[in-house]
Amino acid sequence: MKKTTKICLGSLAVLLSASATCIYATNNKIEFTDSVIAKQSGAVSTTSRESSDAEPEKDETVYALLDANGNTNKIIVSDWLKNAKALDTIYDISNLSDIVNVKGDETFSTDKNQVEWAANGADIYYQGTSEKALPIQMKVTYTLDGTEITPEELKGKSGNVSIRFDYKNTDKRTVETASGDNIDVYMPYMLATTTVLNTDKFINIEVSNGKIVSDGNKAVVFGTAFPGLQESLDLKKDDLDIPDYFEITADVTDFELSTTATVAINDVFSLLNLDSIDNIDDLNDSLVKLSDASNDLVKGTVDLYDGVCKLYDGAGTLSDGIAKLDTGAATLETGAGKLADGTKQLSTGVNTLYTNVKKFNSGLTTAKTGASSIASGCTDLSSAAKQFTTGTTTISTGLSSLATGMETASTGLSQTIAANKQVLAGLEAIYKENKSQDIYTMIATLKKTIETQEQISASLQDGNNGLKDGVTSLQGGVSKLADGAKSFETGIGTLSTGASSLSKGVSDLSAAGTKLETGTKDLYNASVKINTGASDLAAGSKTLASGIASLKTGSSDLLKGIGDLKTGSKDLKEGMNEFNETGIQKLVNTFDGDLKKLIDRLDVLKELAEKNETYSGVSDDMDGNVKFIYTTEEIE
Repeated sequence: MKKTTKICLGSLAVLLSASATCIYATNNKIEFTDSVIAKQSGAVSTTSRESSDAEPEKDETVYALLDANGNTNKIIVSDWLKNAKALDTIYDISNLSDIVNVKGDETFSTDKNQVEWAANGADIYYQGTSEKALPIQMKVTYTLDGTEITPEELKGKSGNVSIRFDYKNTDKRTVETASGDNIDVYMPYMLATTTVLNTDKFINIEVSNGKIVSDGNKAVVFGTAFPGLQESLDLKKDDLDIPDYFEITADVTDFELSTTATVAINDVFSLLNLDSIDNIDDLNDSLVKLSDASNDLVKGTVDLYDGVCKLYDGAGTLSDGIAKLDTGAATLETGAGKLADGTKQLSTGVNTLYTNVKKFNSGLTTAKTGASSIASGCTDLSSAAKQFTTGTTTISTGLSSLATGMETASTGLSQTIAANKQVLAGLEAIYKENKSQDIYTMIATLKKTIETQEQISASLQDGNNGLKDGVTSLQGGVSKLADGAKSFETGIGTLSTGASSLSKGVSDLSAAGTKLETGTKDLYNASVKINTGASDLAAGSKTLASGIASLKTGSSDLLKGIGDLKTGSKDLKEGMNEFNETGIQKLVNTFDGDLKKLIDRLDVLKELAEKNETYSGVSDDMDGNVKFIYTTEEIE
């Protein structure tokens, strides 16, 4: 963690150094010249320091003054010899020309590249110039609306502008790795480029390999690059693309560009901590396991998508079935309503039948009494012919009324039986659609009622036939009685026989009437129950229809939800497949199962960064570090 923090802080320091240099130059309209650099270099006190055990150090800053295209105009080098041991004499190595002490009056002498300073215990600040090739070459390319253009031509123009900084590392070394392999690598440098853009002229600013910071009036753009690192680590760009350029694009009005500043350092790589990576084989095994697990996860998402597709198809079938059920429920609701109306009419008809049957039974009682009187009065008929004639007339009249009532009752009963059979047919049709226990019970009850009614109808018909026979015989006797006394005896016998038949017929009819009254009463009670059941069935079918309608709506929502799940699982499948191919497998293929070579190359780069080299040279008994600051000319 501490090493990581140092690397982050080192990177941040590069950005801050570059941006501070650029902003200072922009705000103060500074042109980097020998005198300006000398002034900045001499800003630190040269007071003699206390002696310490630390080694002397050469802190070097190389200023590369470039034109707007990135071509080198001049190189100025500023060196700070840190006299940690307060030595009287400092021995330095330098290939610079025009060396000048920029702070203090300490003198020096040179012998080729060796420089001897009479330090008198103080630090030395000096600068010089050089024509030595820079380790990093920079090229700046400008385009206007997609066409390359020179900075001179771009000045004052408006349109979509692109400014691209390409960096080339020329400091190539051949070194030996810990595994004994000789490899070609480049001295590792981290570059940070920055400039300030006027937001009155630059809008819609975008950067590649960088960031933008804006305060509303101006935008500071930063870019980072690691030229040569891709080759040094022997990595393909398809596996890992390490930036070696920085690009700015914007819509510009009246183009102008302030100074750009680029800082290049290599001491960030010296902070790499590779000692903690002590088990490469375990890491390789983990990558293999990661690859296998990722492949299994891809297969799992495919299986999930297939399952959801089947679920979606099943939900569609379910939705179709529920739609048909909804139609059937509507039909049931209509039929149940008609059944309820029919059973209500049945109940009313049966009630009327019951009332008429009671009247019929009352008439039978009267007829039975009259028949008994006829039978008992036959012995006195001779002396009471007039009374007999009157009685027979009364009987004849009563029997006519009785016959009419029986005929009416028989007709009403036949109509009732026919109506009940229609109701039975309706109930059986409903039962085929809805296997309800209540409907089944009503069907059984109605069948029993119809059977009883048919028995009563048969008995009523038999009694009516007997009554007709008796009436016929009685009428014959009365006719004969009217013919005269001669036929009286014969007529009285015939009358007696007819009276007996009449009495028997009336008795049979009375028994049948009792059954008919009981049957119609049972039929009425059953019709009341049927009516109640039919009403309950109608209400239940209505509730069922409402519930199925809700189920239909719910099934539609379910189908939509499963459809969304299908889409989401497809996205998951495709996303996981892309993650596996472009993420996990790319990571595994990047290192190709062998991290040892990568670690060896990083180790080499770390060692190069720790060499304490400088651009102008450094003596063996002195530590050294160097940073490069590239500045380009303004375009205005």
